[in-house]
Amino acid sequence: MFFVLSIVDLLVLLFLSRLVTRSLSRLIHNTTHRLRLTVKIFSFLLLPGTLIHELSHLLVSRLLGVKTHAFVLTPVLEENTVRLGSISIEKTDPFRKTLIGIAPLLVGLALVVLLLWWVANRVEPAVWQILLVGYGIFQVSNTMFPSKADMTGAPQVVILLLGILIALLIIFGNGASFLIAIGSSTFFEQAVSYLTGVVGIDTVALTILHILLRLRR
Repeated sequence: MFFVLSIVDLLVLLFLSRLVTRSLSRLIHNTTHRLRLTVKIFSFLLLPGTLIHELSHLLVSRLLGVKTHAFVLTPVLEENTVRLGSISIEKTDPFRKTLIGIAPLLVGLALVVLLLWWVANRVEPAVWQILLVGYGIFQVSNTMFPSKADMTGAPQVVILLLGILIALLIIFGNGASFLIAIGSSTFFEQAVSYLTGVVGIDTVALTILHILLRLRR
């Protein structure tokens, strides 16, 4: 099922994004040997992706009628991690909070698909166009995943939605056939091809970072 493959691709991409950002920060730190400078350079290099991430929260918050405060793009060192940006939202129900939390992932996936579609439909894309698309995908794919704070309240919403889906499948019958048809649809087939391309880009980036890390030893 293409649906299952797309989920696997997303999980692989999540794993790769963690490795890429960790390797990038290590490379910067091995070069500067200064923690504060490392944080500043790291946040600057991922600033476009961070901006898209936080703007996604902001946009969906406004669409859902949830007020926002304190839009911040200044990096903050928290224990062993760096918070590259943040936006505060007023207290709201779990459903809207979850939608706001996953907004960067949804917007990020849409942008990735748009970039890949654009370059794939060029007759003979120039080298700079390919590099620009690759850079854009690198930025988005490595900053689009929600943080733990973003996903507060999400488990309850997911359980509720799964319960509703199961109930509907039981009521209307042929649930297995319906899920197989959806999971094998053209939409998910294309999603797999696009996500596999993103995984390839992150794999190349991770390989380059590992080579540079070895050269720095």
